[in-house]
Amino acid sequence: MGAPVELKNLDAEKIDASILAESYQENYSGQELRYKEASLIESIEKSNLELNIACHNINGMKSNKHKIELVYEWALDNKIDILGLAKTNISKKEGFFMAKDLSRYRGFWADSDASKKKGSGVGILVEERWERHLGQVDRVSEYIIVANFIFKQLELIVIIRVPQNQIKSNIGSI
Repeated sequence: MGAPVELKNLDAEKIDASILAESYQENYSGQELRYKEASLIESIEKSNLELNIACHNINGMKSNKHKIELVYEWALDNKIDILGLAKTNISKKEGFFMAKDLSRYRGFWADSDASKKKGSGVGILVEERWERHLGQVDRVSEYIIVANFIFKQLELIVIIRVPQNQIKSNIGSI
C-alpha cells in the first residue's frame, strides 16, 4: 500500500492527481517513481476521481436536532463526500440516532466529554459511494476522530479534531 496522505484543517478541498502524486515522491525514486506516478495519474483520470471534503464547527447538536438536517442539505447541495463535524456535544449513541435518517450519508461519532457542557465531540459523515472505501474509524478521544479510506494505490487518512485551543493538555498528539 502506498504512503498515506494526511489532510488537516480541511475546508472544502478537492484532491487531484498532483496532490496524490506528490505524496509518492517521498517513498519512491527514479524510474519506479515515474512508473507509479504515471500509473496513479492515469487511473485517477480514467475514474474521474474527485473527492470533496469539508469540516464544520457545528457548535452543539443536542439543543437543536435540526442542525444535522441543515448541514446534510448543505452537503448535498455542495456535493460534499466527506464532512467532518467538530464540537458536536453529543454521545456516539445520540449521533447514531440523529444521523440514521440521512439517506445518502453514514455518520461516525466520538463521544463528547461528559464533564464538559460544550466544546467536545466530533463526527464524520461519509457519502454512500465513498463508504465502501472506508477501512476503519478510530475514535482517538472526545476531540479527535480518524477515518482511513483504502483504495488500490492509496490510503487516505482524514482527521477531524476540535481546534487546538479547545483540547486539554493531557491529550497527546497523533
